[in-house]
Amino acid sequence: MRGALAPIIAWLSSLPPETLDEWPELRVLTASVRLGSGQTAGIQEMLDEAEATLAARDTPTDPELLGRIAGVRAFLALSRHQADVTITESRRALDLLPPHDVAARASVIGALGYAHEVLGQRAEAHAAYSESLQVSRAVGSRFGELVALIGLAGLQERDTALRAAADTYHEALQAAADLPYPVVAEAHLGLARIHYEWNDLEGAWQRGRRALQLAGMLQNTDRPAACQVLLARICLARNERDRAADLLGQAERGVRDRHDMRELPNVMAAIAGLNLVHGVVDAASRLADEFDLPMIRARVLLARQDPAAALLVARQVRSRFDDRGWRDERLRALVLEAMASGAAGSARDAGRLITEAMDAAAPQGYVRLFVDEGSAMAALLHGLPGRHRATARRLLGAFPAASEPARTASGHVVEPLSRRELEVMGLIGEGMSNPQIAERLFLSPLTVKVHVRNIYAKLGTSSRTRAVAIGRDLGLLEGPE
Repeated sequence: MRGALAPIIAWLSSLPPETLDEWPELRVLTASVRLGSGQTAGIQEMLDEAEATLAARDTPTDPELLGRIAGVRAFLALSRHQADVTITESRRALDLLPPHDVAARASVIGALGYAHEVLGQRAEAHAAYSESLQVSRAVGSRFGELVALIGLAGLQERDTALRAAADTYHEALQAAADLPYPVVAEAHLGLARIHYEWNDLEGAWQRGRRALQLAGMLQNTDRPAACQVLLARICLARNERDRAADLLGQAERGVRDRHDMRELPNVMAAIAGLNLVHGVVDAASRLADEFDLPMIRARVLLARQDPAAALLVARQVRSRFDDRGWRDERLRALVLEAMASGAAGSARDAGRLITEAMDAAAPQGYVRLFVDEGSAMAALLHGLPGRHRATARRLLGAFPAASEPARTASGHVVEPLSRRELEVMGLIGEGMSNPQIAERLFLSPLTVKVHVRNIYAKLGTSSRTRAVAIGRDLGLLEGPE
């Protein structure tokens, strides 16, 4: 795609310095074309030289040209996720560009929308993207239309409207058609994320690979790392852990080489998640602390058999996203809170939370949101009553066979026991009392009482004798002595 602009870039680059000094407009044009093709190296210097040449002239400078320079600066800052600079330069461009230059103004408004998005101001971003789209279509600016559609699709995706987002991403690809703009990588990446959530792993992989190929044409950007993180998630879903680790290693090296502090936490969260899959809990905990990853912190606490603390963190995270109105992050926090509630022995709360998540997610086709939580989530879904039963069955059909939970002879679904609960269960099977178990495991009697209560709840009994019998039936204990 960059090749289509290569002859133009080559011709502009061949012009001698004296020609560029005489016609600074050509420097601005060169910077604009290069940036559109994904090249950012040297653009800042070109714009500085153009402005210096204009300032040295005796005649007044055309405000439109200064507006175009500010517009290119805005898009350069946008490629680096520098929201404050993007906003400053965008507003400067809009002040200087004449009203009749509608196409340029529409593109700048689109850049302004992305700056608001980076700052978490989603309503402001939506308003800017919508205005940019309307104006771009009115004047036939395909680049402005492309940028606005990608921005709107991303906001729809974050609003958990996956089906509408997929349609808008496809609109963006149609608008791009044969345009030589690598920014269409973002549309492919968005579709890859959506197909992943829909459990279309092959479709997600193909889109993700295409996004990575296009993102590789962009200079000084974190988009390859974002693609690699998504591809690593697909590999984990396929149980290809080594391949996932390789992709995440590439992503980490890329963002660290670029000193990219915006994407680094996302990469490290994915690496921490992989650590938890491998049972390397301490490494995940260190990353959660270093990069302030509360969702990972909650998962670390679950892995350490501290569901009460995990539940507190999950509730705090959900409350934060409730206040911001961020539906995507709130939905993920809701699922995590349900998992923590189940691990803490509160089956009623877990069921209430997971059905709330299903009501929001299922109509949009979310599957991996639930499947990625593994067997503990499968147990929660198996226990859902009433109107959610059919949806739960559809989700359970996407789980690996190994995630099918154990059942007692009466058909009761048994949620997997934690490592500590298995230790307590084993000592119950040896005939120990709660005080004896507390002494053996160096726990307080109250903690042991909580573990025993959780075991009873998971096994569907209130009898110590019955719990031992069920445990032996399920292979959790050795046979009768």
